[in-house]
Amino acid sequence: MAVQIPVPQLHPEVAVNQHLVPQCYMREWSYNGRNSVWIYDKATHFNSKHPEQSDWSITSTKTDKINSLDYFHDTRAGDFYMPEEGLDELFGFLTPYTISLNRIPLDTPEKLNKNYRNFANWNICNPDGSEVPPTDRQKIQAYLDESRYTYIETQWSRQYENNWRKDITALEQKLRTLKAQPQTGTLANSTVTADDLNAIIEYMTIFEWRCRDGYWAFNDVLDTLASIVPEIMNAPIPPAETANQLHAEDVTFKDQIRHQLLLKNYDGHLRDNSGSLEEVININKAKLSPCFCLTESAHPLITSDKPVYIRLRSDNQLEYVFVARPTLLVLLGRGDKTEFLIRNLTSDEVDTYNKATAAQGNLLIVPSNTFPISKLFTS
Repeated sequence: MAVQIPVPQLHPEVAVNQHLVPQCYMREWSYNGRNSVWIYDKATHFNSKHPEQSDWSITSTKTDKINSLDYFHDTRAGDFYMPEEGLDELFGFLTPYTISLNRIPLDTPEKLNKNYRNFANWNICNPDGSEVPPTDRQKIQAYLDESRYTYIETQWSRQYENNWRKDITALEQKLRTLKAQPQTGTLANSTVTADDLNAIIEYMTIFEWRCRDGYWAFNDVLDTLASIVPEIMNAPIPPAETANQLHAEDVTFKDQIRHQLLLKNYDGHLRDNSGSLEEVININKAKLSPCFCLTESAHPLITSDKPVYIRLRSDNQLEYVFVARPTLLVLLGRGDKTEFLIRNLTSDEVDTYNKATAAQGNLLIVPSNTFPISKLFTS
Protein backbone atom coordinates (compact mmCIF):
# COMPACT_ATOMS: atom_id res chain seq x y z
CA MET A 1 0.00 0.00 0.00
CA ALA A 2 1.40 3.39 -1.01
CA VAL A 3 2.02 6.07 1.59
CA GLN A 4 0.34 9.47 1.27
CA ILE A 5 3.06 11.99 0.43
CA PRO A 6 2.28 15.44 1.92
CA VAL A 7 2.64 18.75 0.14
CA PRO A 8 5.91 20.61 0.86
CA GLN A 9 6.16 22.64 4.07
CA LEU A 10 6.57 26.05 2.43
CA HIS A 11 5.50 28.11 5.47
CA PRO A 12 4.03 31.01 3.48
CA GLU A 13 3.40 32.86 6.76
CA VAL A 14 7.18 33.22 7.23
CA ALA A 15 9.22 35.52 5.01
CA VAL A 16 11.33 34.00 2.26
CA ASN A 17 13.43 37.16 1.99
CA GLN A 18 15.04 37.17 5.44
CA HIS A 19 16.79 40.19 6.89
CA LEU A 20 20.29 40.25 8.33
CA VAL A 21 19.68 43.83 9.44
CA PRO A 22 16.07 43.81 10.71
CA GLN A 23 13.47 45.98 9.01
CA CYS A 24 12.32 47.27 12.40
CA TYR A 25 15.80 48.75 12.88
CA MET A 26 16.08 50.27 9.39
CA ARG A 27 12.67 51.90 9.72
CA GLU A 28 14.08 54.37 12.24
CA TRP A 29 15.52 56.06 9.11
CA SER A 30 12.38 55.56 7.02
CA TYR A 31 9.92 57.86 5.32
CA ASN A 32 6.84 57.28 3.14
CA GLY A 33 4.85 55.47 5.81
CA ARG A 34 7.89 53.72 7.32
CA ASN A 35 8.42 51.47 4.30
CA SER A 36 11.17 53.29 2.38
CA VAL A 37 14.68 54.52 3.17
CA TRP A 38 17.26 56.59 1.33
CA ILE A 39 20.37 54.57 0.46
CA TYR A 40 23.82 55.08 -0.99
CA ASP A 41 25.29 51.91 -2.52
CA LYS A 42 29.08 52.03 -2.31
CA ALA A 43 29.45 48.84 -4.36
CA THR A 44 28.04 50.47 -7.49
CA HIS A 45 28.53 54.21 -6.85
CA PHE A 46 31.79 54.74 -4.96
CA ASN A 47 35.20 54.88 -6.67
CA SER A 48 37.67 53.97 -3.92
CA LYS A 49 40.73 54.76 -6.06
CA HIS A 50 39.41 58.14 -7.19
CA PRO A 51 36.69 59.23 -4.73
CA GLU A 52 36.21 62.53 -6.51
CA GLN A 53 34.97 60.58 -9.54
CA SER A 54 32.27 58.75 -7.58
CA ASP A 55 28.59 58.88 -8.33
CA TRP A 56 26.97 60.49 -5.27
CA SER A 57 23.39 59.60 -6.19
CA ILE A 58 21.09 58.66 -3.32
CA THR A 59 18.16 56.43 -4.19
CA SER A 60 14.97 55.32 -2.46
CA THR A 61 14.26 51.67 -1.74
CA LYS A 62 11.87 49.54 0.29
CA THR A 63 13.19 48.12 3.54
CA ASP A 64 11.96 44.67 2.58
CA LYS A 65 14.32 44.63 -0.41
CA ILE A 66 17.69 45.31 1.24
CA ASN A 67 20.03 43.74 3.80
CA SER A 68 18.42 40.36 3.27
CA LEU A 69 18.95 36.93 1.71
CA ASP A 70 16.38 34.35 0.67
CA TYR A 71 15.95 31.49 3.17
CA PHE A 72 19.09 32.52 5.09
CA HIS A 73 17.76 31.57 8.55
CA ASP A 74 15.88 28.47 7.42
CA THR A 75 17.20 24.94 7.73
CA ARG A 76 16.54 22.61 4.81
CA ALA A 77 17.01 18.96 3.96
CA GLY A 78 20.72 18.18 3.72
CA ASP A 79 21.90 21.01 5.99
CA PHE A 80 24.74 20.00 8.30
CA TYR A 81 22.96 21.61 11.24
CA MET A 82 19.42 20.46 11.81
CA PRO A 83 17.63 20.62 15.21
CA GLU A 84 15.52 17.67 16.27
CA GLU A 85 12.24 19.47 15.60
CA GLY A 86 13.43 20.28 12.09
CA LEU A 87 14.37 16.65 11.45
CA ASP A 88 10.91 15.53 12.53
CA GLU A 89 9.15 18.17 10.42
CA LEU A 90 11.14 17.50 7.25
CA PHE A 91 11.68 13.74 7.43
CA GLY A 92 8.93 12.47 9.73
CA PHE A 93 6.58 11.55 6.86
CA LEU A 94 9.13 8.95 5.69
CA THR A 95 8.69 6.75 8.80
CA PRO A 96 6.40 4.19 7.08
CA TYR A 97 8.96 3.58 4.33
CA THR A 98 11.97 1.26 4.49
CA ILE A 99 14.93 3.26 3.18
CA SER A 100 18.53 2.18 2.69
CA LEU A 101 21.68 3.37 0.96
CA ASN A 102 24.12 0.75 -0.31
CA ARG A 103 22.20 -1.79 1.81
CA ILE A 104 22.77 0.29 4.95
CA PRO A 105 19.45 1.23 6.64
CA LEU A 106 18.59 4.90 6.88
CA ASP A 107 16.22 4.31 9.78
CA THR A 108 16.39 7.63 11.64
CA PRO A 109 15.74 11.24 10.58
CA GLU A 110 19.40 12.03 11.37
CA LYS A 111 20.64 9.38 8.92
CA LEU A 112 18.19 10.51 6.26
CA ASN A 113 19.34 14.12 6.56
CA LYS A 114 23.04 13.23 6.63
CA ASN A 115 22.68 11.18 3.44
CA TYR A 116 20.16 13.34 1.62
CA ARG A 117 22.72 14.57 -0.88
CA ASN A 118 22.90 10.99 -2.11
CA PHE A 119 19.13 10.76 -2.55
CA ALA A 120 19.51 9.46 -6.11
CA ASN A 121 20.94 6.22 -4.70
CA TRP A 122 18.37 5.68 -1.95
CA ASN A 123 16.43 2.45 -2.08
CA ILE A 124 12.88 3.32 -0.94
CA CYS A 125 10.28 0.63 -0.31
CA ASN A 126 6.61 0.91 0.62
CA PRO A 127 5.34 -0.75 3.84
CA ASP A 128 4.38 -3.84 1.80
CA GLY A 129 7.97 -4.20 0.57
CA SER A 130 7.36 -2.95 -2.98
CA GLU A 131 9.72 -0.37 -4.39
CA VAL A 132 8.20 3.09 -4.68
CA PRO A 133 7.50 4.09 -8.30
CA PRO A 134 9.44 6.93 -9.96
CA THR A 135 6.48 9.31 -9.60
CA ASP A 136 6.51 8.86 -5.80
CA ARG A 137 10.29 9.28 -5.67
CA GLN A 138 9.85 12.59 -7.46
CA LYS A 139 7.17 13.68 -5.00
CA ILE A 140 9.36 12.72 -2.02
CA GLN A 141 12.32 14.62 -3.43
CA ALA A 142 10.15 17.63 -4.25
CA TYR A 143 8.86 17.67 -0.67
CA LEU A 144 12.38 17.56 0.77
CA ASP A 145 13.84 20.05 -1.70
CA GLU A 146 11.11 22.64 -1.23
CA SER A 147 10.30 22.34 2.49
CA ARG A 148 11.94 24.60 5.04
CA TYR A 149 12.10 24.67 8.82
CA THR A 150 11.57 28.28 9.89
CA TYR A 151 12.10 28.33 13.67
CA ILE A 152 14.97 30.84 13.66
CA GLU A 153 13.29 33.44 11.46
CA THR A 154 10.06 33.15 13.46
CA GLN A 155 11.84 33.49 16.81
CA TRP A 156 13.89 36.52 15.72
CA SER A 157 10.60 38.31 15.17
CA ARG A 158 8.98 37.15 18.39
CA GLN A 159 11.90 37.69 20.74
CA TYR A 160 13.56 40.81 19.31
CA GLU A 161 12.10 42.49 16.26
CA ASN A 162 8.50 42.95 17.43
CA ASN A 163 9.60 45.02 20.45
CA TRP A 164 12.65 46.84 19.10
CA ARG A 165 11.12 50.19 18.15
CA LYS A 166 9.11 50.43 21.36
CA ASP A 167 12.09 49.49 23.54
CA ILE A 168 14.63 51.79 21.91
CA THR A 169 12.23 54.74 21.85
CA ALA A 170 11.45 54.32 25.54
CA LEU A 171 15.16 54.02 26.39
CA GLU A 172 16.07 57.19 24.52
CA GLN A 173 13.29 59.10 26.27
CA LYS A 174 14.67 57.99 29.64
CA LEU A 175 18.19 58.99 28.63
CA ARG A 176 17.16 62.48 27.51
CA THR A 177 15.26 63.03 30.74
CA LEU A 178 18.24 61.90 32.81
CA LYS A 179 20.72 63.98 30.81
CA ALA A 180 18.82 67.08 31.83
CA GLN A 181 19.40 66.15 35.49
CA PRO A 182 22.65 66.22 37.51
CA GLN A 183 24.64 63.15 38.60
CA THR A 184 23.57 60.64 35.98
CA GLY A 185 25.55 57.53 35.24
CA THR A 186 24.55 54.89 37.79
CA LEU A 187 21.45 52.82 38.39
CA ALA A 188 20.89 54.43 41.77
CA ASN A 189 17.88 56.76 41.68
CA SER A 190 17.67 56.27 37.92
CA THR A 191 14.75 55.47 35.65
CA VAL A 192 17.21 53.45 33.56
CA THR A 193 17.23 49.93 35.00
CA ALA A 194 19.65 47.01 34.95
CA ASP A 195 17.22 45.33 32.57
CA ASP A 196 17.52 48.31 30.21
CA LEU A 197 21.32 48.03 30.17
CA ASN A 198 21.25 44.28 29.67
CA ALA A 199 18.70 44.61 26.89
CA ILE A 200 20.68 47.15 24.86
CA ILE A 201 23.86 45.08 25.21
CA GLU A 202 21.97 41.98 24.08
CA TYR A 203 20.45 43.79 21.12
CA MET A 204 23.86 45.18 20.18
CA THR A 205 25.53 41.76 20.31
CA ILE A 206 22.79 40.13 18.25
CA PHE A 207 22.80 42.89 15.63
CA GLU A 208 26.56 42.44 15.29
CA TRP A 209 26.28 38.66 14.82
CA ARG A 210 23.42 39.00 12.33
CA CYS A 211 24.79 41.73 10.07
CA ARG A 212 26.73 41.31 6.85
CA ASP A 213 30.20 40.76 8.33
CA GLY A 214 29.10 39.24 11.63
CA TYR A 215 31.06 38.74 14.85
CA TRP A 216 34.74 39.54 14.34
CA ALA A 217 36.14 36.78 16.63
CA PHE A 218 33.93 34.19 14.96
CA ASN A 219 35.27 35.27 11.57
CA ASP A 220 38.88 35.26 12.81
CA VAL A 221 38.61 31.57 13.72
CA LEU A 222 37.29 30.69 10.26
CA ASP A 223 39.95 32.84 8.58
CA THR A 224 42.63 31.01 10.56
CA LEU A 225 41.25 27.64 9.47
CA ALA A 226 41.15 28.84 5.88
CA SER A 227 44.82 29.86 6.08
CA ILE A 228 45.76 26.40 7.37
CA VAL A 229 43.76 24.34 4.86
CA PRO A 230 42.93 26.74 2.02
CA GLU A 231 42.55 23.89 -0.46
CA ILE A 232 39.54 22.69 1.57
CA MET A 233 38.03 25.86 3.06
CA ASN A 234 38.31 27.97 -0.10
CA ALA A 235 37.26 25.22 -2.50
CA PRO A 236 34.04 25.96 -4.41
CA ILE A 237 31.03 23.82 -3.60
CA PRO A 238 30.20 21.46 -6.49
CA PRO A 239 27.00 22.82 -8.06
CA ALA A 240 25.79 19.62 -9.68
CA GLU A 241 23.59 17.24 -7.70
CA THR A 242 23.48 19.31 -4.48
CA ALA A 243 22.30 22.62 -5.95
CA ASN A 244 18.78 22.44 -4.53
CA GLN A 245 19.96 21.62 -1.02
CA LEU A 246 22.59 24.34 -0.71
CA HIS A 247 21.96 27.94 0.30
CA ALA A 248 22.57 29.98 -2.81
CA GLU A 249 24.92 32.48 -1.15
CA ASP A 250 27.30 29.73 0.07
CA VAL A 251 29.91 29.64 -2.69
CA THR A 252 32.84 27.97 -0.88
CA PHE A 253 33.03 25.36 1.85
CA LYS A 254 34.12 28.15 4.19
CA ASP A 255 30.88 29.99 3.39
CA GLN A 256 28.91 26.83 4.04
CA ILE A 257 30.63 26.08 7.35
CA ARG A 258 30.16 29.68 8.51
CA HIS A 259 26.47 29.62 7.60
CA GLN A 260 25.80 26.33 9.36
CA LEU A 261 27.66 27.42 12.51
CA LEU A 262 25.65 30.64 12.57
CA LEU A 263 22.40 28.69 12.30
CA LYS A 264 23.52 26.43 15.15
CA ASN A 265 24.33 29.40 17.39
CA TYR A 266 21.17 31.30 16.47
CA ASP A 267 19.03 28.25 17.19
CA GLY A 268 20.78 27.54 20.49
CA HIS A 269 20.39 31.11 21.73
CA LEU A 270 16.74 31.40 20.70
CA ARG A 271 15.70 27.95 21.85
CA ASP A 272 17.42 27.45 25.21
CA ASN A 273 20.02 30.21 25.76
CA SER A 274 22.96 28.03 24.74
CA GLY A 275 25.92 28.28 22.36
CA SER A 276 28.69 30.75 21.58
CA LEU A 277 26.34 33.65 20.81
CA GLU A 278 24.80 33.28 24.26
CA GLU A 279 28.27 33.15 25.85
CA VAL A 280 29.32 36.38 24.12
CA ILE A 281 26.10 38.11 25.24
CA ASN A 282 26.73 37.09 28.86
CA ILE A 283 30.38 38.17 28.77
CA ASN A 284 29.43 41.56 27.32
CA LYS A 285 26.77 42.05 30.00
CA ALA A 286 29.20 41.15 32.78
CA LYS A 287 32.25 43.11 31.63
CA LEU A 288 31.06 46.04 29.54
CA SER A 289 29.09 49.16 30.31
CA PRO A 290 27.44 51.53 27.83
CA CYS A 291 28.03 55.14 27.01
CA PHE A 292 24.89 56.61 25.43
CA CYS A 293 25.63 59.40 22.96
CA LEU A 294 22.76 61.69 21.98
CA THR A 295 22.37 64.00 19.03
CA GLU A 296 19.48 65.97 17.56
CA SER A 297 17.41 65.24 14.47
CA ALA A 298 18.88 68.36 12.85
CA HIS A 299 22.28 66.62 12.79
CA PRO A 300 21.46 62.91 12.55
CA LEU A 301 23.54 59.76 12.45
CA ILE A 302 23.60 57.54 9.39
CA THR A 303 23.66 53.73 9.48
CA SER A 304 24.54 50.88 7.14
CA ASP A 305 24.38 47.16 6.52
CA LYS A 306 26.88 46.97 9.39
CA PRO A 307 25.20 48.88 12.26
CA VAL A 308 27.63 47.48 14.87
CA TYR A 309 31.39 47.73 14.39
CA ILE A 310 34.73 48.27 16.11
CA ARG A 311 36.37 51.60 15.39
CA LEU A 312 39.98 52.68 15.88
CA ARG A 313 39.91 56.16 17.40
CA SER A 314 42.44 58.91 16.75
CA ASP A 315 44.13 58.03 20.08
CA ASN A 316 44.62 54.42 18.85
CA GLN A 317 42.02 53.06 21.26
CA LEU A 318 39.36 50.66 20.03
CA GLU A 319 35.71 51.58 20.36
CA TYR A 320 32.72 49.22 20.13
CA VAL A 321 30.01 51.19 18.26
CA PHE A 322 26.28 50.64 17.73
CA VAL A 323 24.28 53.14 15.71
CA ALA A 324 20.96 52.55 17.49
CA ARG A 325 18.85 55.38 16.05
CA PRO A 326 19.39 58.56 14.00
CA THR A 327 19.66 60.37 17.34
CA LEU A 328 21.29 57.70 19.55
CA LEU A 329 24.72 56.06 19.43
CA VAL A 330 25.77 53.38 21.94
CA LEU A 331 29.40 52.73 22.81
CA LEU A 332 30.51 49.78 24.92
CA GLY A 333 33.64 49.81 27.05
CA ARG A 334 35.02 48.13 30.12
CA GLY A 335 33.32 49.20 33.31
CA ASP A 336 31.03 48.25 36.13
CA LYS A 337 27.84 46.71 34.79
CA THR A 338 25.82 48.94 37.14
CA GLU A 339 27.20 52.11 35.57
CA PHE A 340 26.59 53.99 32.36
CA LEU A 341 27.35 57.38 30.85
CA ILE A 342 25.19 59.82 28.91
CA ARG A 343 26.70 62.55 26.78
CA ASN A 344 25.69 64.86 23.97
CA LEU A 345 27.61 64.58 20.72
CA THR A 346 28.88 67.74 19.06
CA SER A 347 28.15 68.20 15.37
CA ASP A 348 31.82 67.44 14.63
CA GLU A 349 31.58 64.19 16.58
CA VAL A 350 28.44 63.19 14.68
CA ASP A 351 30.36 63.80 11.44
CA THR A 352 33.25 61.67 12.74
CA TYR A 353 30.99 58.73 13.56
CA ASN A 354 29.14 59.08 10.27
CA LYS A 355 32.45 58.83 8.42
CA ALA A 356 33.34 55.75 10.46
CA THR A 357 29.98 54.17 9.64
CA ALA A 358 30.44 55.00 5.96
CA ALA A 359 33.90 53.39 5.99
CA GLN A 360 32.59 50.22 7.64
CA GLY A 361 29.41 49.71 5.64
CA ASN A 362 28.67 48.95 2.01
CA LEU A 363 25.02 49.98 1.83
CA LEU A 364 24.55 53.29 3.64
CA ILE A 365 21.17 54.42 4.96
CA VAL A 366 20.90 58.19 5.25
CA PRO A 367 18.22 60.62 6.47
CA SER A 368 17.30 62.21 3.12
CA ASN A 369 18.09 62.36 -0.58
CA THR A 370 19.91 65.67 0.00
CA PHE A 371 22.32 64.26 2.58
CA PRO A 372 25.92 65.35 1.70
CA ILE A 373 27.32 61.88 1.02
CA SER A 374 30.48 63.14 -0.65
CA LYS A 375 31.66 64.81 2.58
CA LEU A 376 31.88 61.40 4.24
CA PHE A 377 34.63 60.39 1.83
CA THR A 378 36.32 63.49 0.45
CA SER A 379 36.72 65.89 3.37
